[in-house]
Amino acid sequence: MSQLFSRVSKNPSSFPTRSLSSRRSNFSTVTPPYLLLGSDVVGESPCGGKLVDFNLYDPKTQKQVKIENQTLSKELNESKWIGSSRGWLASMNKNDSTVHLSNIINPLKKTITLPPLTRDKFEHLVNVSVSSSDCCVVAVKFYGSRVSLCRLGDSEWTRVDVPCPSFHSSTVIYSERDERFYLNNCNPDYTGPTDFTPPSNPDKGEAAPWGDTSYDNNKEGLCKKTHKIMVFRQDEEQGLGPHTDDIGDLCIFLGDNEAFCLSAKDYPGLNPNSVYFGGHGSGFGICDLATRTISYLSGSPPPSGRMFWIPPSSA
Repeated sequence: MSQLFSRVSKNPSSFPTRSLSSRRSNFSTVTPPYLLLGSDVVGESPCGGKLVDFNLYDPKTQKQVKIENQTLSKELNESKWIGSSRGWLASMNKNDSTVHLSNIINPLKKTITLPPLTRDKFEHLVNVSVSSSDCCVVAVKFYGSRVSLCRLGDSEWTRVDVPCPSFHSSTVIYSERDERFYLNNCNPDYTGPTDFTPPSNPDKGEAAPWGDTSYDNNKEGLCKKTHKIMVFRQDEEQGLGPHTDDIGDLCIFLGDNEAFCLSAKDYPGLNPNSVYFGGHGSGFGICDLATRTISYLSGSPPPSGRMFWIPPSSA
């Protein structure tokens, strides 16, 4: 992986370093991980928005479930999902390009609104990552040479150049251990960490309406399927190591969002030493690393639109 940068702030010394995980919730129930399959509009809301049912897949029970009659504001109803990270669902308004962070599992969490996000024309979205620090920095990676970042309270996004083409299709992730964003890249020409320091004068992009259809092309039920998944060990000093078939009782969740892992011991029903995956670029299933076998969780093609794994949350 390649280091992006540690902090986004005009005054780095004022940047908090406390983790969100230190906050205690009043909720006593923790939800399982879910795969977000989509939503259905079921009515009108008094605020001018919509009432929707969220369609989810529970990997513990291997059944589909619903979160019913959730209120979407007008701004969220007019937005398109662009990514998910740490329980937050990121969406971009189709009219003014403002970005919203909401939590469908815990609707009591206030929706966060960020400035309009500009992008270069013809670039489709790769993913979204949200830091775990109190100030909540959001990173958005489009395909191409730019990463956009915004901290709560900022009036605009900071755009950072990606220096070489091999990173154009890379995804961005946040490391709690290092308190840094990283670009994920396993290309053979990768030689080591590259420090992407934000320029003193952030680049400006051209505002363009959000209309990415790259994940909606499910013509005649066409769907890609995964035939092999490999997991590599990451060494702090030597970088990427050999692949492994043993990650203990961990489960890795891969979707159209930032990946995460959980312990199967904490969530009975999950298969240990496995990778759960979902998306039009991969299909919808689970890979047992020990036996190197892949089982599909549904015989039908995935629904149109992006698929996000939502980590457990207090609810």
